[in-house]
Amino acid sequence: MPTNRRLVLTRTAEDNAALRRMLGGIDATIVDYPCIRVELLSLPEKIRRDLQGGAFDAAVFVSRHSAEVVIDASAPAPRQVMALGSATERAVRERGWRVTSRPSRALAEVAAREIDALLPGVERVLYPRGDLGDELIAQALSDRGVRVEQVVVYRTASAIEAPLPPFDGVTLTVFASPSAVRFFFAANARGESMEILAIGPTTARACQERAIACRLAPSSTTEGLAQGIRDWLRH
Repeated sequence: MPTNRRLVLTRTAEDNAALRRMLGGIDATIVDYPCIRVELLSLPEKIRRDLQGGAFDAAVFVSRHSAEVVIDASAPAPRQVMALGSATERAVRERGWRVTSRPSRALAEVAAREIDALLPGVERVLYPRGDLGDELIAQALSDRGVRVEQVVVYRTASAIEAPLPPFDGVTLTVFASPSAVRFFFAANARGESMEILAIGPTTARACQERAIACRLAPSSTTEGLAQGIRDWLRH
């Protein structure tokens, strides 16, 4: 018998697959509906030379895509490396660098508040990010007199090719970034039977700015999203 619940996963295909594996079998129709695609860019040659020469006291990674572009096996790691989130930390480690600090929660707001403890005594920091990334962490460092080298190493664009098909039931749409929210609602009207699960407060704010209520995942991780989905299914 078909279920009257639909789960819409809006991350990249790779991230959706990881969330599916974590969920296992659930009583809902799962729809992969990637809203974003990521284009990796080249690291500017000057930044690469400075990295090779050990010019940075620290590097800040807020996504695995940044690690994919920046970390080269031949480049020595700065003495301090901060990673935001388990997937980002894993990408850093897999490329041979050691993560020396992580915020108490995988949120830019939290990292900005904790920056003194996370990156003590630094003077020059490499901050690779996406073109749509926020500047909370970079601003927190700059406010303390740190020289922050921000460099855009990937671009985010819409991956949506068509609106979601109609569904005779209740839909939970899962968002993990403000850009996914923006791209989704540019292509889809808000349905009365649609509920929202957001990975963190920044993504939740993007929904609330569109007057859309949403629930917050227990933590800003894939595990947190999976738990939020299970909680939804129990109600």
